[in-house]
Order: sequence, then C-alpha cells, then structure tokens
Amino acid sequence: MIPEEDPQAAAMTSAHRPNALWEHRVGVVLLALIFVVFAVNAVRTITNWSQFRPHLAGDPAPTFSLPRIEANGVLGERVRLESFAGEVVLVDFWATWCAPCRASMPRLESVAKHFAQSNVTLLSINTEAAGARVKARTLVDQLSPSAILVQDTGEVADRYGVTSIPYLALIDRTGTLVWVHRGGLGRSAERELIDIIGKALRE
Repeated sequence: MIPEEDPQAAAMTSAHRPNALWEHRVGVVLLALIFVVFAVNAVRTITNWSQFRPHLAGDPAPTFSLPRIEANGVLGERVRLESFAGEVVLVDFWATWCAPCRASMPRLESVAKHFAQSNVTLLSINTEAAGARVKARTLVDQLSPSAILVQDTGEVADRYGVTSIPYLALIDRTGTLVWVHRGGLGRSAERELIDIIGKALRE
C-alpha cells in the first residue's frame, strides 16, 4: 500500500527548500570571498617579500627620517639616514623597559669612543610612545652619551624587520647592511662589532 502524502508535511518541506537553497548559496559566496582575500594577501606577500622578511647583511639599509629626542623629551629636528652618506652608522633599536637594551648601551658607548676619531655614528632609536621620551633621554645621557637619540613609533622598526630588542644594525659607507645582531651585546659580540666596523672603514 502506498502511504498517503501528508499535505502539511509537504507544505513545510516546500517552504524550507528556498531557505536551504539560499543558505547554500550564501555559504558558497562566503567561501569564495575568503579564498579571494587569502589569494590577494598571498600574492601581496610574495610580491613584497623584501618588505616583510627580516633584513640581512648584504641588503640595502632601509632609509628613514626620525625626530631627535632632546632635553626634557622635547622632539627636535629630524635625522635622516641619508645625511650620513660616506659614514659607518651603527643603529640601536631599544626601549626603556628592556633590561638587555640598557645593559648593551655602555658597550655601544665603548665602541663609539673606540672610533671617536673616525666617521662612525651611533644612532639610538627608541621604539616607544611619547610618554617614554624623558626617560629615554635620561638613560642615553647616562649610559651612551655619544649616541644620537631619535624616536620611532614603529614604522622604521617594521621596515628593518625588528621583532625583538635590542636589535643592532651596522650600515657601511655605501648604505649597505653589513652586520645585524639580535639580543644583548656581550663581550664577544662587542669585539666582533669592532672588527667589522674597522673593516667597513677600510673598504
């Protein structure tokens, strides 16, 4: 015997079909959008890989222009990397809360004094917000007075691929990165840095 069709059940099934079809289409569209966004980001990352990866020795040093941090944390004139063309530049990315950063500063000062009669510049780049400027100025005056102190809100650190601090980068007279060091500057790294600066000055 063939069972009779329940008119009420048939009506409910018929009413739900458009909804189910609509939900299916919406799901397909959402998946397609997610795929497109992923593909666009993947292409962008591959195309601009040099901007995302950490910079290594041998890469051109990213240029920048950052304001000086003067007495009492006041911002002064901007310092441009290009203005040191023909010099060797040691760049130190750091923050006031970073103990290894503070511990490295006297060693960086010692390196700067070692080359005081040469064309070597120490750039101290504080990576914090405005509220740390006074403390940053005080620490540099105490621990590394030879350094030129500037402030970065994160853009330059990103361009250099800084993911942890302290982060040191040595730029030779042609504007090329010749040495990158992540972490505190110990005695062996300090001696290595002096040797590399000496070589960069001779070339």
